[in-house]
Amino acid sequence: MNYSPQNQKDYKTTSVRKREQKKSKLSYFVFLFIAILLVIIIYQLIDLRNFKLATAVHGEVIDGFKSKALVIREEKVFRAPYKGIVEVLKEENQRINSGEKVAIIKNQSNQYPIYNHRAGIISYATDGLEKILNEQSLADISVQNLNNYERSYQHLINNNRVQKGEPVYRIVNNYQLYLAVPTTSQEAEEYRLGEIIFINDGKDDDLIEGEIIRIDNNIEQSLIIVKLERYIPRWTNLRWVDVRFIKNIYRGIRIPRKAIFTKPDGQGVLLLRNSGSYFFREIIIVDGNDNHAIVEGLDVGDNVITNPEDFNFGRKG
Repeated sequence: MNYSPQNQKDYKTTSVRKREQKKSKLSYFVFLFIAILLVIIIYQLIDLRNFKLATAVHGEVIDGFKSKALVIREEKVFRAPYKGIVEVLKEENQRINSGEKVAIIKNQSNQYPIYNHRAGIISYATDGLEKILNEQSLADISVQNLNNYERSYQHLINNNRVQKGEPVYRIVNNYQLYLAVPTTSQEAEEYRLGEIIFINDGKDDDLIEGEIIRIDNNIEQSLIIVKLERYIPRWTNLRWVDVRFIKNIYRGIRIPRKAIFTKPDGQGVLLLRNSGSYFFREIIIVDGNDNHAIVEGLDVGDNVITNPEDFNFGRKG
């Protein structure tokens, strides 16, 4: 074969072209590999960004409902036998005995002492509902007339002037206290007569025990009347209070209810690994309410996914 300069030039051109084609194919595969890798990384980053997480904690779940409750007391109003300036002698919300001097009415140069005739909690405030809302009227209270009780509130202050027959003070029986609690018929169906429940007004962690003495269940709205086992001094001058009506309190490992879902092989949650992957963990629901559940099968600190419907929750690990 004759290797002329022209032939040698053509051979070199062909070799260069082949090397460039090889480099081009290699570059293509490298580019394709990097592109696939980037897609995987971006997918994982988007996946992670869509995670909504909650941490399993040791806590409590309250089974109950919130409502505005009507306060019903056993009380009596005492009125001024004379007109004049009133000097009050007892502190508001103080428990006093029968026969104690509670006020003095000053009229010109005369002073008329006012003596108490009933033991109980003293208050210098009245609202005009004392004879309407009491133990004897419990059977007359209904959902229909619950909002018809209009107060005429007045509070006697030291050195106020009163006319004969106007209220001076009120004595409350601190051994009897009732609440009329409106609620839905669905909630009312969860309770029964004689059941012991708890009340909390959000002012502190104090739980007030009570007994259900009447359930008036209607289609649109229902009424539960409760007799409380002790008196609440901060309610002395209130007629309506915001309360949480509590049936049970469950304690244990608490997670959001929305994190729990059911698969063919059991009920559970998705747990997030430190690596960013997730897996299914079967659990047992001990108890709970619509928002949270107390469960078995998790540890404190486990990260559960609260939007499992957005993920491939068929994976296990």
